[in-house]
Amino acid sequence: MTLEYFKEKRKEVIEELIDSSIGLEYLDINDRTSAIIGSDFAILFQFGRGVTDITYLTEDKENIIIEYPFNNFIVSSFDSNDREGIIQENGLYENTLTDLKILIRGLNNHWKNILVGSKEWILQYGKSKYYYEPAPAKLSEGKVIQEILCNRRHVDKLNSGLDITQS
Repeated sequence: MTLEYFKEKRKEVIEELIDSSIGLEYLDINDRTSAIIGSDFAILFQFGRGVTDITYLTEDKENIIIEYPFNNFIVSSFDSNDREGIIQENGLYENTLTDLKILIRGLNNHWKNILVGSKEWILQYGKSKYYYEPAPAKLSEGKVIQEILCNRRHVDKLNSGLDITQS
């Protein structure tokens, strides 16, 4: 499998398995990273060496993008239903796509609240053994996500009739 084909397939897998009624937007950030973007958050899918890691990004009170490395926390709730019918294939890209399918299915099965924008999970995450202190997002991914979320805020304000020069 080539990198270009892998990029097409990962987009296809994410768009196919995420409920379109939720209103998440797919974004390819670079060869190793894709995201689904909600109204005020993003979930990064970072691909490497046959695995997929996920990270949650949102803005803090100062509009700085922070990341929650919540991969282990999220995956700890997965069960055999999340793997059912998914066939492990040979190859680096194929293994990565298999991992991605399981992650998306597990998010849908156990963490739909995150996909619809709820932040209640953060309290549970903060008490878990998998907790890592949120930190400013990596420059490249954070900048892309911050620009998108900022644009969405401005569009929301325009649609509601608010003055966007005040933000």
